[in-house]
Amino acid sequence: MIKFIAVFGLLVSCSETQDIRPVFALFHSFELEGSEPIWMARAKVTVDALTHNPSNRTASKAMISIESNQLTPEERRKVDNLALSGKRYQLKAVDTSTGHHVIAYTYHADPLQQTLKLSLDPSGFLEGVTFLPAGREQVIVDIMQLAPQPETATYIQRMDHERREREKTQGQDNRNFFAKYWMYIVPLVIFLLISGAGNPEGQ
Repeated sequence: MIKFIAVFGLLVSCSETQDIRPVFALFHSFELEGSEPIWMARAKVTVDALTHNPSNRTASKAMISIESNQLTPEERRKVDNLALSGKRYQLKAVDTSTGHHVIAYTYHADPLQQTLKLSLDPSGFLEGVTFLPAGREQVIVDIMQLAPQPETATYIQRMDHERREREKTQGQDNRNFFAKYWMYIVPLVIFLLISGAGNPEGQ
């Protein structure tokens, strides 16, 4: 029987208290038909009562239920033969609310013993699937955390201050005399040099 644990971060993107109940269908493949994997149902994962209250910027602990399909002895033998033949075990997770799916694969000798991590965005939609080394739990569900958003008023004030500073410095030329008027000085010097070289008698 597959065991599940949920790991949650902070959720800060919602404007109201939300009840999210994502459901994910898991399929796996350990043989091909031509070059295409043959997908077979492995389990259905339901995250129950995932509630977030943005007023305290925390996420409550969710209950997770699982409906798992047991492998037949023949299917188990095929999984065991994958490592011996150097082939990969593939798993597809489907977000049933959107139809979006993510495929992960592993060459582990016993992929059914690896920990599987389902990564969700702060709204509970599927973002990624990762195989992890075998651990105490078989599956973890990880809610991605949004980075803190900048305060709009502070940002606008800073931009306004920078604009005023730029306006103060506009029109002020702090270059030295030569840097300002080199385009007039250089032609004059060249003219004097040419004139002196062409009239040696006057020296």
